[in-house]
Amino acid sequence: MGSNAPLLNEYKQEFFWKRFPQTVLGGPKFRLGYPAPCYVYVGQITVFLLPWLLGGMATLLAELDVMVWYTAMYLYGAIMIGFVLTVQCLSWFTQSRRSSVSPLGLQANILAEDDEVVFSSCFGKETMNFVTPLKKFKVNIIIHALISGFMCGAGFWYLLPHTLDSLFASKSATVVIYTLGWFTLSNAQYSLTVTSSPEIATYRDSNRFELESLTRPLYVCLCLAIHILAWYIPEAKEMNSASHIVFVTLPVLWMFGFLPPIDSFSCWLAEQISILLYGGSPMSSYIRLTIIMIASTIIYVTVFFIESQIAQLTILACFGYLLSADLMTLIQIPFTKRSPPTDSVIMILIKWTLKEMHLIMFVVSGISVTMLTYFMDEIPKSTQYSIIQILGYVIAGLTVIQKLTSDVQCVYVMCGFVRNPFYPISTEYIENYTKRKRILHGIGICRKILIDYISPVVMLVYVTMLMQKIPGNSDAAKIFTIFSMQKAFRAIWQCTSDTLLDLSILHLTLELQDQMPTAWQNTTSAIQYLIISICRNRSEQIFNKLYFYLTTLVTSWTDKKQRHSSTVPTLVLSVLLCPIVLAIVFVSAVLDAPLLPVFTLPIFIIGFPRPNRFWPAAVGASANKNDDTVYYSNLAHHIKKPLHQAIFSGSLGNVKAGQHFLLRYQDRLVWMFIIEKGCRYCMISLKGLELQETSCHTLEASRIDEILEYTFNKDDISLCCRLNPHPFNTLTPISTITVDTYSDAKNVLTGIIDSPEMLNLISPNFIKSLVWVLVNHSVNCSSMLSNVSKKTGDKAHNESVIFKDNAIAGKTEAESAIMQSKDVHNQSWLSISSAESEQRYLPKKDAKKIDDEESIWNDSDDNESLMLEEFGTEKNKPKATLLHGRNMVAKDNTGASPVTEMTVLSPYVLQHSVTNKQVVSSGIGSCDSPDDLDDLINDLGMTPVNTNNSNNSKTSKVKSDGAKRESSNTPNTSTYVPVTYVPMTNSTPNTSTYVPVTNLAGSMQFSSPHSSKLSLPLKWREVPIDASVLRDLLCEYPRDWFKYVLTLVQGDSSEEIQADDTLMSIYARLVMSCYAIVNGLGGSRGSNMGPSHVYKIFTGKIPWSSSSDWLTKDSELLALTLKAYRYAVKMSIDQVLLGEASSLDEYEEYLTEYDSNYYIGCEKDKNWKEAIMLDRKQLFSISRDIAKGVYSSRLLTKQNMVISISRLNQEVVRGQWANQNLELLYLTNDDEERYSIQAHPTILRNLTVQSADPPLGYPIYSSLPLNLPDLHSL
Repeated sequence: MGSNAPLLNEYKQEFFWKRFPQTVLGGPKFRLGYPAPCYVYVGQITVFLLPWLLGGMATLLAELDVMVWYTAMYLYGAIMIGFVLTVQCLSWFTQSRRSSVSPLGLQANILAEDDEVVFSSCFGKETMNFVTPLKKFKVNIIIHALISGFMCGAGFWYLLPHTLDSLFASKSATVVIYTLGWFTLSNAQYSLTVTSSPEIATYRDSNRFELESLTRPLYVCLCLAIHILAWYIPEAKEMNSASHIVFVTLPVLWMFGFLPPIDSFSCWLAEQISILLYGGSPMSSYIRLTIIMIASTIIYVTVFFIESQIAQLTILACFGYLLSADLMTLIQIPFTKRSPPTDSVIMILIKWTLKEMHLIMFVVSGISVTMLTYFMDEIPKSTQYSIIQILGYVIAGLTVIQKLTSDVQCVYVMCGFVRNPFYPISTEYIENYTKRKRILHGIGICRKILIDYISPVVMLVYVTMLMQKIPGNSDAAKIFTIFSMQKAFRAIWQCTSDTLLDLSILHLTLELQDQMPTAWQNTTSAIQYLIISICRNRSEQIFNKLYFYLTTLVTSWTDKKQRHSSTVPTLVLSVLLCPIVLAIVFVSAVLDAPLLPVFTLPIFIIGFPRPNRFWPAAVGASANKNDDTVYYSNLAHHIKKPLHQAIFSGSLGNVKAGQHFLLRYQDRLVWMFIIEKGCRYCMISLKGLELQETSCHTLEASRIDEILEYTFNKDDISLCCRLNPHPFNTLTPISTITVDTYSDAKNVLTGIIDSPEMLNLISPNFIKSLVWVLVNHSVNCSSMLSNVSKKTGDKAHNESVIFKDNAIAGKTEAESAIMQSKDVHNQSWLSISSAESEQRYLPKKDAKKIDDEESIWNDSDDNESLMLEEFGTEKNKPKATLLHGRNMVAKDNTGASPVTEMTVLSPYVLQHSVTNKQVVSSGIGSCDSPDDLDDLINDLGMTPVNTNNSNNSKTSKVKSDGAKRESSNTPNTSTYVPVTYVPMTNSTPNTSTYVPVTNLAGSMQFSSPHSSKLSLPLKWREVPIDASVLRDLLCEYPRDWFKYVLTLVQGDSSEEIQADDTLMSIYARLVMSCYAIVNGLGGSRGSNMGPSHVYKIFTGKIPWSSSSDWLTKDSELLALTLKAYRYAVKMSIDQVLLGEASSLDEYEEYLTEYDSNYYIGCEKDKNWKEAIMLDRKQLFSISRDIAKGVYSSRLLTKQNMVISISRLNQEVVRGQWANQNLELLYLTNDDEERYSIQAHPTILRNLTVQSADPPLGYPIYSSLPLNLPDLHSL
């Protein structure tokens, strides 16, 4: 792996040798890789050297006293402004011309390189665009010209020979600095005249606002500013001399990428000032950093000009506490999109201040400092010294206690070498693990009280008594003293643990004051504290960087897979150049810059300084999202509280901004980055790494699992104090937390899904499941409609007709009620019939009337409409409405409530009048054979009618009108409408095909008044299955199961409904029709179809047939059918593994469990992700590996999972990210087999590359900054 992997492939090597000279020279392209006319090179040389030549001429005029030097300076600056404007205007004029005739020979060469340019003439469009490309923003032409004028004019003065002679006594030094200085100036000037050069120190993947063109001029202007400062302050002469030496080395620093771009530099500088001088923390965004910097600076300036000592210390103490708290989030709450009403915001503020005791601690800090300062002069000096000495020892003791209480909660102590004997031996023993963790949690609470309340108050008193005097005799001493005091008063709250250590060291130096150097003794205690805190901060980086260097160096040889052809020379050079390597480590630590391993080999250079967040984009701005992202998103929602407890109890050690942690459970890896930390708050970022593991990912993940298994799951009690077998790995296990999240179980179904036993179970289970789903669906519809009726103010019963006007008035409220009642398992709960389907069963005249009617409401999610249709247009004529095939009583316009009979005609028309007699049908499910069915048909006297006969259609219309007139004149006390049948005439032979008992399109007469609540929609009763096929299938309908389900859903009224054979008939027809369509209309059992058929239906692929469109085009019925089939598959798998169900109660137990706790479906479905985000207890799916022909199942179970947390060496991460930035943005080395992306089990190279922000890395989940605690959850 190691020796064979390329560092940089041949194509990228050629690309590098073309790009690197541009970086050295500042932009000119002298190495093109293809032939180009000489005028291309001449033009670039002219643009590069002309400022130098003009400057040389101005120098001669000034040195020969032909012109005063400052006049020559102004003149030269003006000339350079005109030069930049002329070049850009000429380029713009040339490139804006449009030639109507293309010159000969300019056709594109299809064999040419992608970046090859065809030049036509010296001043052609292509030539000007290549030599002097236009600025992206026209305003930058003016801005860059003005900057160029200032830089070149001041640079002329900066490099005048008489200026250099005054700084350096040697003529040779003057010549060298003059020559190299003008090369530096021309180098920086070229980016202003033309465009920026490709920089090794690249921070962004795009040049926003052309800021990169200002990077090199920025550093030139900084050196010039020192020279101008020395002109007014003679004491800065030595600094001016040093700036000249740095000035001539700038091209070297640019060439190696040591100097950051302007945007990275500004953020880094502000962050360093905030941390080292103001005592703050790295911030999670540029806006937060800017606001905090402005506030801190205002406080500093205010204290600097205030003379009252009490006012100075009080302001520093009060605002030190405020700035250390998370005030930025509180300010943002009213302006965020999630913000509640104003009163809720006030309540959040109150809860936050009370819970975190911010108001109390703010008052305590202000009053205590004010009182101490006020009464300090009345306390004798000896007593003051004794109190300070006692408080110093107390602080030292608190430092030791907080360290012990933190380490005792971690699994490893003594820098990660020895396992903690007090930590639970194994997480597999739940009782022992829980008991030990409970004890450690109590220790964590004690530490939290110690760190949050006791230690800060003690340090507050100590700092106030020790640093109360601000010197006023020296401005320099006053400047740094105020910096020190402002940092101390803020740091005791912002980073309490580190401040305890700093003050303990300060107390030790005060006790050994006589043995310290004289310079140290003459320094005030405040400045001593500032120096100690800075040294402590940088020493931690030196230690981590040395670890990174030594680990990379040693493993490059000891790990055979990491050996490369360059390993031996690298080892030799590292030994020979050891002092230089140590100097690089020291300088990078001082600058807080990453230590960059070139191609992750043990060849280190200094990466350019950048902010703690490392990447320029906002935290969580992008991720390579896929189907697995939802698992991390759900985890992030539930992990905040356990992480908050772990961080602030100390079980993760002394957590600081910039640290990285790795969370592991099952096959998931979560990268946690501490963005910002302050007084009782912490902001983190979580990144989820890919679950589809590559070979390199698997190798490193296996090493992680090996380390964690040995650490947390080794049950040998004798090894409770064992040593860490991997002490030099970048990953150090810290602790574990318990999170309520999903466990993931994947099982191979080979031998189960293809077994005859399971395939035979699927068919009967599917029928039972579909009965269960449909009945419960109808019950939900009835209950929802009843709720809607109540909410819209309808006082009538379910059989009452709702007036159209009233229904429209309550539209919005009804829609809201329905939408809020949806469950994630139901694609839709409301069965809806469209106007088009009902018009087919009405005469044309009535159908036309319905076209003019409006629907009361429309549920867009179900792609259907619930319609209340009006029949009749006369003023006093009663109105009737059809709702889900149910009959309702209408009020006429006069307010009376007559009972009307509503008949909806269908293709089956009335042949014989049935009066004063109720036809009661027999249950179809009770038939044991087709002969019994034929007898039943003959007994009922039913026969099918040819709906295509025009005579029958006319008869239908006449009979319908007569029936309506009769019903309007004859009152009827029944709320049910007679069922329209097709009786058999004497001329009809007994061999006719089977016709259903109920009219498919007509209103039905149930034997029970409660059956209408369970009636099916009209369109579901128009089944397209051939009667002969359906007759054979109806015998399989589980009549007993249907009655059992009715008993469960209807309770006391179930006996009446069970006796209603009409209701059973419509359910039997629908269930068996869906069953036939799912099985390809053959009615075949699952054993004959095979596992592929089961998988296809499970994933929603209904086999094609002449009737399949009837099911697939009805999204609601299709969703219910698929839901039932998936229930059946899960039930069949459970029965194969656990034994078949022997009673109806067991079937009910299965289905109830699925309804209440399960989501069963496909992982690719949107509803799968919604179920996860809604915290469904269990999710089940089936998948297939087409290549291997293997079926597998996946079961997600919501439960408490133990998640292991490990700390990563932050310098190892920063160094690898810096190399990744260099390779991908400058070298464009995106080879997937490159050496720097190969697995490295010690420094976790592959996982670190993945965790980088896109587009360089590819985490599948990246959270926005998570605030612990979350104020919105208060």
